Amino acid sequence: MLARHVADCTTAFGRESLWRLASMALRQGGRLYVETWVDGGEPEFPGQRRLRTQRVVRELEARGARIVHQEEHVV
Repeated sequence: MLARHVADCTTAFGRESLWRLASMALRQGGRLYVETWVDGGEPEFPGQRRLRTQRVVRELEARGARIVHQEEHVV
């Protein structure tokens, strides 16, 4: 499942809903790929806000996710 700039263009409730959807969709296996804007440059989409990697990791791990890879690219 790919969530490209979904988490950083919504509210905390929206992210909670996204994590729940991912949990249901991936219950039988698979991976969630999340791309967010962390810093640098201008946002790509209207309404997009910085979302730190640590926050995403914390929110996902609190829901039982296992992070297998993460990286940040700051422009």
